[in-house]
Formats: sequence, structure tokens, C-alpha cells
Amino acid sequence: MSQPPASRRESPNRCPTRSWMLALVCCALAGVLYAQEATPAVGQPGPAGPTTLTRSQTTSFWTPEQEQTYNEVKAILDRGEVPTSRQRRALEDVCDQIAAKLRDPAQAGNWADIRDRLIGVDTYAVSPAIKHLLTADAPEQARLQGIIILVSVKDTVQPKEGIVKALKDPSPAVKLWAIKGVVGKQYTDAGEAVAALLLDENPEVCLAATKAAQTLKVPKAEAYLVAMVARELERRAPLTQQLADLQAQRTALQSKVGRTPEEEQQLAPLSQRIDEVSGRLSFSNLIIYRVGEALSALTNNAHGSELKSAISDEELKKVIEALQPIYGSPPAAR
Repeated sequence: MSQPPASRRESPNRCPTRSWMLALVCCALAGVLYAQEATPAVGQPGPAGPTTLTRSQTTSFWTPEQEQTYNEVKAILDRGEVPTSRQRRALEDVCDQIAAKLRDPAQAGNWADIRDRLIGVDTYAVSPAIKHLLTADAPEQARLQGIIILVSVKDTVQPKEGIVKALKDPSPAVKLWAIKGVVGKQYTDAGEAVAALLLDENPEVCLAATKAAQTLKVPKAEAYLVAMVARELERRAPLTQQLADLQAQRTALQSKVGRTPEEEQQLAPLSQRIDEVSGRLSFSNLIIYRVGEALSALTNNAHGSELKSAISDEELKKVIEALQPIYGSPPAAR
């Protein structure tokens, strides 16, 4: 693709500039887009592992008898031995009882500890308890705790149903964890459900789904990727115009001789709004870049390189018009 002249690159429609965009992309590739691999903040996917708990930490969510049952049966499992049917039922009962506490906001201080205890035993005991957390009537925080547990356990068989189901959860945080689980446990047959999330309303979910589609090599994901960029292009138009208007207002004020105190006070909010709109356009460029990267990977570099450039809206429209006849529209866009 030929480079546009310098005057065009520096116009409001191309804000932020190409160099700024490339710097953003580099930072994003190292940080934002791989944030799923980091220790999560509340509601974000990341690794979760068992911790050592003291009795004072545990007494608020289970009884001494429940704790004893848990420790006894877990010790059997840790030795690689098979518990008796009575012992297994006892462990299942304890897991079910403490998992119920993940529905209780009053127990929020214990959620991480409860989650670690459930992750620490085999999923045949845990999965039935977790199913209650993933039902439609469960509060969002309970569904989030449930999906974190399913994604964090080592087993790949028992958690599959719950993880794939969570891809359709209304909560973006739950969907982010579900995507992480599908990729981490290599549920390649769930690729179509992941590809559908490329058209999700939440931009972070879209980014995670883009990386997942690329990693899993999802068949027919290309149509979703192209539709995702086409939608992004449509959403950029008002932002581009808004940015141009704000920049014109600021330039007019800055060039005015003898500004009043009221006009001086307008400059800081204007600059703040310009930064906000520029940031939204930068995130839009980031989404398009990642789609281009995924499209190139899925088509053996045949398509997508144009999307990886910091291109103008006019150029982007031409790329979309060229790609849509090749890949058509995904089912969700028809």
C-alpha cells in the first residue's frame, strides 16, 4: 500500500500520528493484549493457584468438621489413592456447601480462599458444585467465581461444558475467562462460538476473541474478522469528526489574542476531551491491527497486511470492500 503524503498523515482524520500509533501497538502487544497471562485484577482472567490458609482465615466459611473432611480426602487424592464412595460423597458435600458461599456478597473476603480450596481437589468433586454457580439465576460475581475455578483446574474434560456455555454469558468478565479456558484447554471444537464473540459489544472481549481465533486457527473465522473491522470503521466516523471539531476549537482559542479568564478555563477541558477521543480512536486502530494480524496468520499472509498499517478511514474502507467479497458475512452479521 502506498504511503499517503505527509500533510494527509498529519490531518485530524489520522490522529494519532503513524509513529504514535506504532508505539501504541508495540506497547499493546507487550502488555494490553497479553494481560490475560498476568495475575488478574478483580474480574479479569489470569492464573489462580492454591494458597496456604490458616484456621483463622477458614473458620468463617466452613466448620471444623467440613475442614477435617476436606483435608482427609484431599490427602488421599494427593497420595494418588482412590477414595471410597463414602469419602468421595463427603468431599462432594463439603465442596457444594462452601461453593454456595460464593453466591453470598457477605463472604466476599473469603471468595479467593474458597476458590483455591475448590481448585485444590479433583474436578469430579468440584464440577457438580460449580454448575450451581453458572446457572442463569446466579449473580454475576458467582458466575465469575465459578468460571475462574473451571478454567484454573488442571482437568480438561469435566470443565468443558461449563466453559463453553460461559462463552454466551452476558458478563464481559465471565466471557473473558471463558475464552481463556477454551484456549488454555484447547477446545478447538468451540471455535465457532469463540469466533461469534468477534462481534461482541465489549471491545476487550473482541480483542480476546481475535487472539483466540488466531491461536485456535478457527475455521471460517475470517468472515467474522472482516465484519468486525467493518463495524469498527462505521463507529469511527463520528469520533473522527468529533476530534476534528475539538481540535479546531482549541486552535481557535489558543490563537486568540487577549483571551478572557473564562476562555482560558476552557482550554484544559478541551485538551482532556481531545485526549479521550484520541484514545478511543487509538483503541480502534489497535483492534484493527490485531484483526489484520489474525487474518494474516489464518490466510498464510495472503490477507490482512493492510489492516496492520495505521491507515486512514478512506483507505480502510477500500480494504474492507476488497475483503468482503472474498469472505462474505458471518452468520451473526446476516
